[in-house]
Amino acid sequence: MSAISTAELWFVAPNLLEEAELGLPMSDRLLAAAQRLDTHDPDRRESTSALRPEQQPVFASFQNFLLEFATRPNKPARPPLCRIVLPPRTGKTVVAAHIIERTGLTATFIVPTKTLVRQVAAEFEARLPGIPIGMYYGDVKQIVEHGVNVATYSILQRRRSDTEVPDSLSSAGLVIADEAHHAMTESRMGLLVDSFDPLAVRLALTATPDYSSMRRLCHHFPDLIHEISMYEALQLDLLAPLRLWVAEVNADASRVRMIAGDYDAETLGRLMSTAPFFRATELFRYAKPNNAMPALICCASRQQAYDLTKYLSKHRPIGSPEPGLILGDTPDDERLSILSRFEHGDLDTLVQVGVLIEGWNSPRCKLLVDLAPSRSRVRATQKFFRVMTQCGDREARIYVLIPNGLPEMPILPTDLFGNPFDDYECGALLSSSPSNGALEALDRTRQTPVKGVRVKKRIVASLRLEKPRFARTDIGAARAVVRSCTDFDIERPYGFLRFRTLRFHHRLFDGTGALLLEHLGVSNRIEYDRWLSTAFPETSANLLLRQDGFGDVSWSCDEDVMWLLYKGNGPDAGRVDGWLALGGKLAYSEQSALDLLERQENRELVTRLLQRLKPRARDLVARRFGLDGYQPHTYQRLGREYDICGWRAAQIVALSLRQMRGEWLRVAFAEEVGVP
Repeated sequence: MSAISTAELWFVAPNLLEEAELGLPMSDRLLAAAQRLDTHDPDRRESTSALRPEQQPVFASFQNFLLEFATRPNKPARPPLCRIVLPPRTGKTVVAAHIIERTGLTATFIVPTKTLVRQVAAEFEARLPGIPIGMYYGDVKQIVEHGVNVATYSILQRRRSDTEVPDSLSSAGLVIADEAHHAMTESRMGLLVDSFDPLAVRLALTATPDYSSMRRLCHHFPDLIHEISMYEALQLDLLAPLRLWVAEVNADASRVRMIAGDYDAETLGRLMSTAPFFRATELFRYAKPNNAMPALICCASRQQAYDLTKYLSKHRPIGSPEPGLILGDTPDDERLSILSRFEHGDLDTLVQVGVLIEGWNSPRCKLLVDLAPSRSRVRATQKFFRVMTQCGDREARIYVLIPNGLPEMPILPTDLFGNPFDDYECGALLSSSPSNGALEALDRTRQTPVKGVRVKKRIVASLRLEKPRFARTDIGAARAVVRSCTDFDIERPYGFLRFRTLRFHHRLFDGTGALLLEHLGVSNRIEYDRWLSTAFPETSANLLLRQDGFGDVSWSCDEDVMWLLYKGNGPDAGRVDGWLALGGKLAYSEQSALDLLERQENRELVTRLLQRLKPRARDLVARRFGLDGYQPHTYQRLGREYDICGWRAAQIVALSLRQMRGEWLRVAFAEEVGVP
């Protein structure tokens, strides 16, 4: 009998996690895991969960976090609550498997649904051979020792309220909350904090960290391990290029109510089950070249999905297979059969209601017809990214159909790459110029007579999302892109926040202002002012005489002096190119004693005006402009420190500045007329 090498033995022998360490204090277990991360074993086989290049920095960031935390002499009072944010379909489960394998820590992996339990368990079995994998949900209680247990949030909540979480789960060194946007409730955070060892690492994984500007993952898992933004994923070629059409169908949605921040799904489903929507879906689904693309159709309600499936079965082109219908109560064997037929090409259209939003992956599916508009950023991200998984150089296509008169505009794919909380009035202009023939392609559908279907150019968002085709240092190219937007006025340029909402259509770049600024490396108003001063020197004066981030206003000469005093005398003075463009001087030693005295009096006036603000407003203004000994803060940083969104912080600062200006004018007028 020939000898078996150490590497070969790994495949046939059980690979028990923490076999000799479970009885030790968690601090010792984490230290041992950190040592395993920091030790290279030449006999260790190559990882079966080998990471792609874009995933390696994610693991390296976690490695640094664990090394620092395990060797910290004084552990914090709260449990380690950290987060990894990656776009959908970029391999969060792969990264988690690699972390488990390299650390050697037992793990409890928590997911929102029983379907995901089975999917994740199967993936771990493939990527972690020899390591015991258990499942814990519903009536299934297959708990393992010295391995990984995959469970649902709901069953752990029930066990916590009834008795307690089983020891094999509660003793885990790693507690991984997958789809962590589901964990942002008081009861589930209580479960994560109280039901496991105080020092066990709680790691949140998600692609959608924010439900809204107030409900954000960073509030619950403050330690950021690594984040890849949507734009970075686009730059790294992790996503398929996207072409998007948004069309309004002539159906009155004024009676659709908002429930818990989103549309009433049943009412919306009934409205969008009418003939015009089904006919429009048929046209978009089976038009050339869409006819040859595997498609996913998202519906708002079960009845809508059922009726649409019957409609498409009757009206599909000759030779096209019948669509497959998957609902929440579809039996597992039937569901697996439908998905298998879809992957093998025997079925080319899936109609579903929410059940494929999380966990399902089919790179070949490149067409989405959305009949379930939503105000939820989480649902929108999960839904739209189903077809944006990279598959060679194939393009993803999304058609969003909406009724007119919705109380609020739904989240669109463009919003996922820009300001996520922009509000558009339904029926308002979303795109004012054609985009590389995309609008013309949509116009051809107008030539097909469809009774009751009206596609309006004024509410069509028709563009292609892909990474920019010019270097961020190419000022000439950037100028050409910006000038392509007819809404951008060179003489009176938009402020930073409003610029992010613009849409640009150019051969070098097609997307939102937010996406453009991210490509240019511009992340705040100060950098935006500096960049505009460089790209458009003719705007320098306007930049300095504009209110802070909230558009142009009419200023008096005295007010201009006051504002320039802020700009030229503050800690940002050396970085304001526009001040120098106006002929301003930063070295005050060359000025007369009278000038210096006047500046000193103005500074004292600013201090007095600040004192008249409410405490929070006064502190926000001081931190924003670096007064009272503070360093200048961005609005995003202010938002984090005050637990508000950056937009709200900017709004408070702007209102405070208006109040200060009004008070200053009153004081100046009183002095001029001699009123005490």
